[in-house]
This record gives sequence, C-alpha cells and structure tokens, in this order.
Amino acid sequence: MPKKKQVVRILRQTLDIHRFPAFCGFTVAVRLLLQPLFEKLLPTDARIHPGGYPAAAALVSRQGLASFSAGALAAAGGLQLLNARQTSDAGRTLDLTLFALTRAVDIIVGELWEKRKARRVRAGKFNKLDSSVGYVADSLVFSVSTAVIMFTWFYYPEKLPAYAIHLCN
Repeated sequence: MPKKKQVVRILRQTLDIHRFPAFCGFTVAVRLLLQPLFEKLLPTDARIHPGGYPAAAALVSRQGLASFSAGALAAAGGLQLLNARQTSDAGRTLDLTLFALTRAVDIIVGELWEKRKARRVRAGKFNKLDSSVGYVADSLVFSVSTAVIMFTWFYYPEKLPAYAIHLCN
C-alpha cells in the first residue's frame, strides 16, 4: 500500500468513534456537561467517608466532588464507547494505558521533587543544580517513556497491537 494511502487510512481511523481520540473528546465533553448538574444535585456539605469509617470523614467542596463524580462517570462511558466494537485487535486500550501510566509517573516524580525541593529550601541547601533538575524532570519522564516505546517499535514490533504493526511495515 502506498504511503499516501496509509496516511489517509490512519487519519480516517483516528476519526472513528471507537478509537482513542473519540474517547478523549467524549470524556472531556461529558465531564463538562455533567459537572454543573452534579453541583446542583449535591448538598453543600458533601462528605466522603473513606473506607466506610464516618470518623475519618473528609469535608470536600461540592465543586470538587461534582468534578470527580462527573469525570469518573464520563471516563466510564468513554471506556464503554472505546470497547463497544469487538475486534481481534490486541490492546484496544493500550494507548490509554500508556498515556495514564506516563502521566502517573510524571505526577509521582513531580510530587517527589516538590517534597525534596521544600526540604532543601527549608534546610538552606537548595542550589543551582537542584533548580535545574526541576526544569529537566518533565522532559526526562517524556524521554524515558518514548525510549521504551521506540525500543519496542524497533526490536519487538510483534508485541505491539495490530494497528501499530501496520505502521512498522
């Protein structure tokens, strides 16, 4: 298949309702539509009881709880949409999984860095090297995740989902 036809086919596939870009759009749109509705339905003093223990109740804002609830419901609907069409493709949610994993690692690294930075600032030991690490952390997480994907792309393409293998050829 000529490269131009491959590119057109790939672009058409990304517009399919059962693909990752549609999942992202659906999730964002539904969350934005549901949040104001949830804010009106929830009481002003909404409480969360972690683990079912009322003594450990955490007071949260109605807006925060509405945002979380709307986002969770939107994501659940988006996943249903993403997986609605059964195909033989392996890893239908691989894009989402890799995206979520990379974001989670990015958040963990960022939080760990902020805690270390705060300790070093309080101790008066924060220096230029520490300052430069803060600027490099996001790029480093991105580079590592990209390196893992590219390593698999070049050396183990058979482990990629079927749609990605077509790109390798």
